[in-house]
Amino acid sequence: MTDDITEFLNPDSISYIYYSEDAKILTKDEDVGKACAYIAIREKESEEEDTVKKEFYYVKVLRGHLFDPQGMDSNKINSIHVKFDKVSGKTFDHYIKYLAGKKSNEFTWAEREYTNG
Repeated sequence: MTDDITEFLNPDSISYIYYSEDAKILTKDEDVGKACAYIAIREKESEEEDTVKKEFYYVKVLRGHLFDPQGMDSNKINSIHVKFDKVSGKTFDHYIKYLAGKKSNEFTWAEREYTNG
């Protein structure tokens, strides 16, 4: 039994950046339950003593479509049917631009990127 167990001895460090319905970054003392998107940043120490960072992007999804906080389902922001789904960086960028600028074409592009995977 000479398996390498260092992977399990050094746990990953994960930090989160939450975005509100108007693309403002939420701080720890604000209500992150109303976040519409977030970035999970995983830092892992490699064998060469370098820290490797990976970013994972998540947005709120309702009934298989991106959640629109300005749309008719805006009152369902804390519904049990709303969940966070992992998306690509391109989808995330379009979604954050939509939250910040309220331009419907950005939401359409984000929705298309999400659908195409």
